[in-house]
Amino acid sequence: MLTPRILHRHNRRPASSRRGHLFELEGFPGVFSAVAHFATRRMSHLLVTLRRGTAGKPKTILQTLSALGLRKTRDARIVPNDAGARGKLNQVKHLVSVETLEDAERRVEALAKKRALRTPIVSEH
Repeated sequence: MLTPRILHRHNRRPASSRRGHLFELEGFPGVFSAVAHFATRRMSHLLVTLRRGTAGKPKTILQTLSALGLRKTRDARIVPNDAGARGKLNQVKHLVSVETLEDAERRVEALAKKRALRTPIVSEH
């Protein structure tokens, strides 16, 4: 299981109970996951990440992104997997990527494994 440490996303200091927190993976500075916080919840949630920019988009699209809590590219939010959220995601599906928390946790663990230190190669002459 991932052990999160709550950090505010702007100043990288431990945060209070305000909105917009990320969770840093233990031992991997810079690798953040909100998955660890919501992994124990019973209700299914989705991790939504804004992948495309919002410049030149219609006002309705911008309002939908604002309702989802997405402002800048690579912003990620966890939303409940209900009909309202799925309708919003369907409206902006060309701008966001959506994955379940289980898939996101597997992806983050694979990334952490890939970045882990490897044993040095020793050759004897």
